[in-house]
Amino acid sequence: MWRLEGYRFGFPSPPVCAKRVATRPKPVNFGLMAETCESCGGLEAGLTPVRRMYVIPETWESEHRQVVLPDAERWCFSCLSQYPHERLD
Repeated sequence: MWRLEGYRFGFPSPPVCAKRVATRPKPVNFGLMAETCESCGGLEAGLTPVRRMYVIPETWESEHRQVVLPDAERWCFSCLSQYPHERLD
């Protein structure tokens, strides 16, 4: 029969001791915490307030138009560089 440092196979695993549970590392707070971008959901520290804009291209049946939503959102740098928007600065 195989042995492992005092434990035999078939025996229940040893209970978790309270001392080991109490010494687990705690989460670290770095002061400036990242916020969630409301467009992509990414975490970033500096978000910019904007209004989302939908650009509808011209077709045979309709004219070119832009629709700006009234609700303000907070976007990250990546979303600001890729999607049309109106800044609220």
